Amino acid sequence: MLGHHAWIDARKESNYEKFKPWLAKMLGLRKQEADYIGYKTVIYDALLDKYEPHETTENLVRVF
Repeated sequence: MLGHHAWIDARKESNYEKFKPWLAKMLGLRKQEADYIGYKTVIYDALLDKYEPHETTENLVRVF
């Protein structure tokens, strides 16, 4: 929630530096989550499964 508020303020001010530490923290937490879940080759596959079950990054690359 604090990161969201920082993003709102940073966006109003066009100040990426104000939001940058929050973004780094959120990305770090997502990477930890993916490591806990586990994945075969691409880290994003662990997080993708929550939204698109059984989908893989490899398949999405072919689609797009």
